[in-house]
Amino acid sequence: MRILTIPILATVASCSSAPPTEDSRVLRDDWIPALEQIADDYEERYDAAQGQHFSAACQESSRDAQMLVAYVHLWQWLDAGGRTTLRQEQDDWDRSAHEEARIAGKEFEGGSLESQVSARTYAKLARKRTQELRSRLKALRGPAYVDPVNR
Repeated sequence: MRILTIPILATVASCSSAPPTEDSRVLRDDWIPALEQIADDYEERYDAAQGQHFSAACQESSRDAQMLVAYVHLWQWLDAGGRTTLRQEQDDWDRSAHEEARIAGKEFEGGSLESQVSARTYAKLARKRTQELRSRLKALRGPAYVDPVNR
């Protein structure tokens, strides 16, 4: 995630701390990459065919990308203090999630399942974190806001 976030967050950092106007937004409210279906598809494939390394890794990557989009959508609506807090929360979450995924995979240390279990655990945690970020955005934006993922 860190590699993806650097160019996007550098662009985002140039935004003012006031709620964005239509012209100043980094992302349109209704823009989301088509990642939800891809991640769900990888998850189904993983469940159906335990042992496919690409499935777990792709699921982890797509969940990470979804989380980044949710993070940026929320970030652009926060003031400077809220952005600082969100950044620290995300850094803390990232360290914790990677550690939890590493520990989950350790049960299969040295085996072919180690990386799959780690990736799968991280993907589940990322999905939950993404939902948390989306819920916070909805609370911030008010009842009229419609999450483009859940239309």
